[in-house]
Amino acid sequence: MKRISYLHQGIEVELVLTRDPFNCDWLAVAKWEASPGATASLHTMPPLRATASEAEAWNAAKEWANRLVMQDWQSTAGLAAATSTSAHTGYAMR
Repeated sequence: MKRISYLHQGIEVELVLTRDPFNCDWLAVAKWEASPGATASLHTMPPLRATASEAEAWNAAKEWANRLVMQDWQSTAGLAAATSTSAHTGYAMR
């Protein structure tokens, strides 16, 4: 299991990627707060095929999470100013 945190539209996103131990599909979970002080949203990505490489799985998970963050951000855009940044930190979890 690996986890990264990064900013998208000024919103901190936490993304976790792992493999299903039974069928080896890639599984991802994303969490963020659409606006300061809001309850964190937790979303699960539909499984990604087992034949995808780890790099492909990360790219697909980030695209999926960013699309959902944008939907949340657009619905709350009047509540908080947002800036586009692209910084991230990642580390492996055991």
